Amino acid sequence: MEVRYLLEHKFLPQVLFSAQGKKTVILLMNEHGSVLVRMMELLGSKLDPHYRCPYRAEDYRFSGRVYGGEDGTAKSYVLRIDMPAPESPPLCHAVYICHDENCAHICYYTLEESLDGARCLCGWSPDGCHINYGPAGEGPDELTVRVAGLYAARRRQKLH
Repeated sequence: MEVRYLLEHKFLPQVLFSAQGKKTVILLMNEHGSVLVRMMELLGSKLDPHYRCPYRAEDYRFSGRVYGGEDGTAKSYVLRIDMPAPESPPLCHAVYICHDENCAHICYYTLEESLDGARCLCGWSPDGCHINYGPAGEGPDELTVRVAGLYAARRRQKLH
């Protein structure tokens, strides 16, 4: 769990909010689960030189949606990555990477397993703050729309 927690809650948000954010988004979109396995291998090897990732590339499912673009509005992209079933809280059922066309504005959201077994929609800010958006009982499509709405609101805040 420790390595997976580091990937989902520390490494991915940090790298996405860094100067490597765009490169990481492109890498994830092109290589899917294999890049996540390599990231876990890298993180795990720092804790234990014999670490082997317990997941396969096929254990991760990727889907994407584009919002906006009509009537001159800016496009927003939502990449949903379904993770392997979480073994314990606060591991993620899914993570969402939202970005604009140039990856200049990236947001990172998580669908986390809570202590009571419910799912919570959360996220990480660029300064490392964990944000809880509350219960997430919606299905995957409705949740993706909810995440897109949160991202759109964040973008509007940044523009004003």
